Amino acid sequence: MTQSIENTRMNKSEYRKMMKNRINSLLELEKGNLFQNVIFSEYIKQKGAKNLVEWLQYKGYKINTSYKGRKWNTTDIRNYVLDPQNHKGVNEDIVKIVCLMVNYTGKSSFEQRLFRAMKTVLKI
Repeated sequence: MTQSIENTRMNKSEYRKMMKNRINSLLELEKGNLFQNVIFSEYIKQKGAKNLVEWLQYKGYKINTSYKGRKWNTTDIRNYVLDPQNHKGVNEDIVKIVCLMVNYTGKSSFEQRLFRAMKTVLKI
């Protein structure tokens, strides 16, 4: 049985450093050039869908529609991340972490959601 941070004597700053090192090592393994790899890794790097949408717009990515391309929005990110066809070629742990974060409902900060998802997926 794994202990939560509340049940250990680990300092919060040590815990934060450990978790950040763990997610950074996962993101370093994810070096693909596919759009799927970019979306999943940048979701974590940009700290959420809102910042990811702004990043995609800055980079010039658009969604193809029957008329012409349109800008991304946060609902598009959610639908893209949860679509199982977009999980191909992406690190399985990153996919699970991002999907858990997207499905989370609550008022926690991005960091808290990330750490909870990591604890669930990586069994920390």
